[in-house]
Amino acid sequence: MGFGMKKEVYTRKAKKPYAYLKSLYGEQLQMHFSKGYLTTVDDHRLSESDWHKFRQKVQERVRQENFNRIKAALISVVVTIAVLFSLVWLVREWFGI
Repeated sequence: MGFGMKKEVYTRKAKKPYAYLKSLYGEQLQMHFSKGYLTTVDDHRLSESDWHKFRQKVQERVRQENFNRIKAALISVVVTIAVLFSLVWLVREWFGI
């Protein structure tokens, strides 16, 4: 049977699926699933200037993430080269090659 044959383990009730969502979003989740929510939603279309600002923010975030990724790759290459150089130097010192 498993679980060390402990009855309290295999007789307990299962948690509701997605119960953690209510702790994250609170009443907004209930409002989202209620039928009245669909009728109270306003149409929030972005103006041309707001859309342009939004696209600039997204592009800036993508550039920043790419820069961080490249920076991390360069740092890892430098550290790897330093470690390999130090290992070669230590082997040459120890064995007199």
